[in-house]
Amino acid sequence: YAEPTGSGWKVIVVVKNTGTKSVTIDNMFINNKPYTSYLGVTANPDVARSPVTIRAGESMTITITITSGWFASGQTVSIIIHTASGGQYPASVTLP
Repeated sequence: YAEPTGSGWKVIVVVKNTGTKSVTIDNMFINNKPYTSYLGVTANPDVARSPVTIRAGESMTITITITSGWFASGQTVSIIIHTASGGQYPASVTLP
């Protein structure tokens, strides 16, 4: 989901590992570009610089802060979670 902030949006992505093995998230894409390629876009945890591992059955929350002029209210944003094994898991959110 997304919520407005004073200078942009905060997007919350909940990632759940429904598999039987641990998975490592090593990047995230917004509109098919690495999120680090946008000025004013950050992620916590910063998975591109410090990959994170999620054990089977566990979940984690990634908070994306968007403060750049690349996006606008009402725009649908595509988010792809990328794993070290090459998996891609898409989601989308409309910015309020």
